[in-house]
Amino acid sequence: MNGIPSTDLGSWLSRGWNTFKNQPKPLILASVIINLIEMPMFFLMAEKLAAVPKWGWVVLAFNMLLLSPVLLIGWCALLLKAVRGSRATVVDLFSGFSRFGPAWGTGILVLLMTYGGMLLCIAPGIILWCTYLCSLFAVTDRQLSAAKALRLSAKITKGHRGKLFGVFLIATVPSLIASPLFKAWQSHKEQWGLTPLAIAVVLELITVLIIMPWTCAANASAYDSLISQPEAQAVPEAAPTGK
Repeated sequence: MNGIPSTDLGSWLSRGWNTFKNQPKPLILASVIINLIEMPMFFLMAEKLAAVPKWGWVVLAFNMLLLSPVLLIGWCALLLKAVRGSRATVVDLFSGFSRFGPAWGTGILVLLMTYGGMLLCIAPGIILWCTYLCSLFAVTDRQLSAAKALRLSAKITKGHRGKLFGVFLIATVPSLIASPLFKAWQSHKEQWGLTPLAIAVVLELITVLIIMPWTCAANASAYDSLISQPEAQAVPEAAPTGK
């Protein structure tokens, strides 16, 4: 392949796993921080909307509309740095704030499209995520505006979205099991005891500490391989910036 990273799903997963093994501490710590910040959002969304206090809506809005989009870009920058063999640190998680406008714009657009698509129907949300995933890396890697990063992602992921869905599926399976299990336990806790709760907690811990760092590193590997392809270099937005 003349030094050009493979676009094979197996190579993305393998490279992501090797990245995780080589630099577990920054990836795990950043994953924990992101999940701790987003935890209030999930707790509040689990409640009945009428029961959410005013301060809860403030926390929810701050997390979803301001903090999470920029941290998502920093997370992707950290992952890409690690995938490319540079030493990543948890400080990289906050690197999106150095280009707040483009980082926030890209992050918020991808999140809104994905969550909006999920609310309308699950499939559109997944398709939009796989289409625009690479913009989360490109906005800082190529120093692009949000609009250019989104256009670039749509172009370079064409023909590869099925493989990106494969990474998405691996990333979400444990949570897809844990979430309904936890809700079922809430309704039957007296009959079921603590075993279903323990299983759900273990699955979530595995997701946060292993699955998320690994599969997100695989996504970074996917971006790095797709942006390196000869056809991607013909896209104006993909031109190296000299960094």
